[in-house]
Amino acid sequence: MWAPLRNAGRYLARCGTPQHPDDLAEHETVNLRYQSTGQTLRWPFRVGDKEIERLPSSPVVLDASEAVLAAIAAGAGIGLAASFMAAPRVRRQELVPVLSEFAVHRHNITAIWPESRRSNPAVRAFLDMLIELG
Repeated sequence: MWAPLRNAGRYLARCGTPQHPDDLAEHETVNLRYQSTGQTLRWPFRVGDKEIERLPSSPVVLDASEAVLAAIAAGAGIGLAASFMAAPRVRRQELVPVLSEFAVHRHNITAIWPESRRSNPAVRAFLDMLIELG
C-alpha cells in the first residue's frame, strides 16, 4: 500500500494516515482494472490471523500498473502496487508505504506460452522448477 511522499505532506495532512484497512473508505484511492477481465483489483490485507479483501471505491481506476504508480506519486491518493514496482519510487522519495503491518506477501507468477504439438523441454523444466518453488 503506497501513498505519495512528495505530496504526502498535503495529502496525508489533509486526509490523515490510515491506521487500519477499514480507514480506506475515507481516503482517495487509485485502483487497477485488469485488462483481460475488466474486474477491479481487490486489495488483500492480513488482520490478525485472517486474510481479508477490500474493494475501495476509487475515483481513479487505471488498466496499467505503471499508470497506477504514476497517479499515486502525483498525489491522486493511496494505491496498491507490487513492492518490486514501487521500490524505485520509494528510493526516489516519491512514495511512502502505509498500512505495512497489514500487508499480504505473495509471490505469484503466471506463465503463459503458445500451445504447440511439441513442448519445449527448457520451458517444461523451468515451469517444473517454478511449481516446486511455489
